[in-house]
Amino acid sequence: EDKRDRLASLLQSHREALDGARQQLDTAQGSLAEKEKLCIYTTYELPKSFIITEKKGRVRVYISQLAASTLKKRLSQGEYL
Repeated sequence: EDKRDRLASLLQSHREALDGARQQLDTAQGSLAEKEKLCIYTTYELPKSFIITEKKGRVRVYISQLAASTLKKRLSQGEYL
């Protein structure tokens, strides 16, 4: 029971962090990223997740219609996005 409580607490923390990150994309930081062409939309459907990458010091934010759980599953199976 204690392990379940800790896991539930950890999951809740991750959900809150993700919600906070989503809110940040709607703020001036998100607007700046769009203006600087740092945001790449993989679709114009309702976004369900975003992926932040860094390559050679350049940050990109990919906006995706795929659920975070789908992305995680594909990565764990070695699939490319």
